[in-house]
Amino acid sequence: MAFCGGYAVYTFLKQGTHIRGIGWKSKKDYPKSYYFTLGIMIFISLLSLASIIFRLYTYYNR
Repeated sequence: MAFCGGYAVYTFLKQGTHIRGIGWKSKKDYPKSYYFTLGIMIFISLLSLASIIFRLYTYYNR
C-alpha cells in the first residue's frame, strides 16, 4: 500500500511516468501512460487499504 501510494504521489508531483524501454517521460509526451499509471497505483493502494481494514474488522469482530 505504501509503495504504490508513494509512487502515485511521486508521479503526480514530478508530472511524468516511467515508460519501459524509453525511460522517464513527461505527462505532455505520454498522457495516456501517465494517467493509466496514476490510476492503477491509486486503485491498488486503495484496494490494499480496504483489504487491511477488512481483515482487521473480521479479526476483531468474530
